[in-house]
Amino acid sequence: MPSIREDTLAMRPVAAIALLCLYATPSAAFLGPVLHRPAVLLRPHASHAPLPAAAAERRAAPPLALEPQEEANAITLDTGGLGRYVFAVLLQLLGITTFFGFVDLACFGPLPGHAELGGPLPWQGVVAIFLLLSVRSRFFNPLNNARPELETGTQSQQDRIMPSWTPPGVTFPIMWVLVVAPLRAFAASTLYEASTGRMNEGHLNDPVLLWLVLHLCIGDTWNTVNNVERRTGAAVPGVVLVWGSALFAAAQYYDAAPTAGLLLGATGLWITVAAALVVDTWRVNNARRPEPLYPYKEVGTSSQTRFFFE
Repeated sequence: MPSIREDTLAMRPVAAIALLCLYATPSAAFLGPVLHRPAVLLRPHASHAPLPAAAAERRAAPPLALEPQEEANAITLDTGGLGRYVFAVLLQLLGITTFFGFVDLACFGPLPGHAELGGPLPWQGVVAIFLLLSVRSRFFNPLNNARPELETGTQSQQDRIMPSWTPPGVTFPIMWVLVVAPLRAFAASTLYEASTGRMNEGHLNDPVLLWLVLHLCIGDTWNTVNNVERRTGAAVPGVVLVWGSALFAAAQYYDAAPTAGLLLGATGLWITVAAALVVDTWRVNNARRPEPLYPYKEVGTSSQTRFFFE
């Protein structure tokens, strides 16, 4: 049986470990801030908590506005207007050639109950007819071809922005009436007199002479697109047709009578300036609000293009 001294010696390591643990243990003063800290209860996530109806409405996302692409999808090609443009050119061409036919019939006869009449019109008569046509050819067009009013002072075209280099408004009627129309008239008169060698007699319904008439018909219909319906986009391909028909007519005139071709070709210079202005006007306005290069209308609506008899 071991002695008390041996038991005491055996207990020394255990007591030493116990004292070490006691000194290493944090005191109550150190643990106080932790032990006496108030408990914090976890709150449920906000998304799981039910909201009152009014609060839910306030938190609802506002409806999104239409994107530009969605707005673009709301328009479509105005096929009715496009068809009326083509039909207007044909009707105007038919009306003018019918008028020419009556003049040719009056010149050459024979009319019922009358002897054969004289011969070709004098050159002054041809000049007068084509001067009148150059200014009032829209009389035969079934669309509204009203010309824009002269602008005085500030720009009156509120619905479009004009390029900075736009000539004064009075420039256009001066050029058309005092320059372009006389050149057309004298070119037509020269060709009319030259046509006697090809058709034995001068006729207003000469096939070459009618290329200028077709140009006038296209120009009147384009005037409806640009100045009446205010379609700055569709006016661009329209003015290209006006410009191209003028140059083609001048080339045909030049083949038949070079002097007539040169006179008519001179009008192409001003038409080139006018065409450049139309294209630049579309560019400026297209930067502000997209404008397609074709006649369009809103989906589900009727075309704004109408004949006067509709």
